[in-house]
Order: sequence, then structure tokens, then C-alpha cells
Amino acid sequence: MFPNLFIINSTGEVLIEKHWEGKAPRKVVETFMEQQVKKERKIDVTPVIETPKCFLVHSRRGDIVLLTAINKEVCLILRKPDLRWKLGRAWVYLVV
Repeated sequence: MFPNLFIINSTGEVLIEKHWEGKAPRKVVETFMEQQVKKERKIDVTPVIETPKCFLVHSRRGDIVLLTAINKEVCLILRKPDLRWKLGRAWVYLVV
């Protein structure tokens, strides 16, 4: 399971926030939105963004973004396929 989940709309407003392991600050959403503003198109933002304290992994569908922040202590290479699959499954649960 991923440690937290932020569901964000196109303006950067957090629609839903859930934490399972610890509490990630909302500053991670601001960091993600800053990266998004730097790009010409929103889809040009890389799926994994490295910050000094964590990795930000996101998946986009239309104007909605699923975002999770993962501590640097976790080996991202081992969890990345698992996380991408789980973020995809989260979309299925939201649509149904």
C-alpha cells in the first residue's frame, strides 16, 4: 500500500487526502503544482518527481491527479511497479 494519497483537481485544490503511514505535509502538493507550472503542458510532468525529502509519484486522468509522497528511506525501484499498479487500481475504485 502507498503511504498516503492526495486527490487533486486542476487548480491544485486537494479534494481528498488520506494517510495510512504517518502524515505527509500538504507542502508536497505545492511542490507538485510548482513542477506542473514549469512545464508547458501538464502531461509533460514526469510520473516520479524527486525532492530532497521524498519522491512524489502521480497519475493523471483528465483534470484529476492522484498523488502520493514516499519517503526517501524506501527503495523506490522496488516499490515503483507496485505503486503504479496500485494507483491504477485506485482509479478503478473511484470510477465504480
